[in-house]
Amino acid sequence: MRARREDPGRTVGHRGPVHDLGSLGGAYGEPTAINDRGTVIGRATDGAGAWKAVRAARGKKLEALPSQGTGAGSVSIDNADVVVGNVKDHAVRWDGNRTTELAVLPGTGRVSSRASTTREPASAPLTSGP
Repeated sequence: MRARREDPGRTVGHRGPVHDLGSLGGAYGEPTAINDRGTVIGRATDGAGAWKAVRAARGKKLEALPSQGTGAGSVSIDNADVVVGNVKDHAVRWDGNRTTELAVLPGTGRVSSRASTTREPASAPLTSGP
C-alpha cells in the first residue's frame, strides 16, 4: 500500500488528480494529516518493516522525518510545516530537520508523553498530551 494525495477538484463534486507519494521501501503507508500547504504526514514502513514518521511536501515523495527510532508516527502538522508525533512512548516535534523530544508535563506522575495536535500559530508553544 502506498500513500496517495488527492487534490480537490475545481468544481463541487469533481475529484481532482491523485498523486502517488511513494514509499520508504516497505509494504505499508498511512497518511494521518494534511495542512493548507499540501504537506502530507503519516507513517510508513521502511525496507526492514520498521514504522517511521514521514512527510511529503506538495509535489514531493515521502521522506522519513529525522532522528527517530522504530515505531514512530506523525500525528499533526501546522501550516508552518511543524510536525508532532510519537516515537515509542515519547512525544516528538519535528521543525524542518530539527527533532525535539517533548518532556513529560511536570506534576502528572507520568513516565511517558504522547503528542495529539499542533497549535496555531506555529510560534505557540507545543506541549505533550496524555
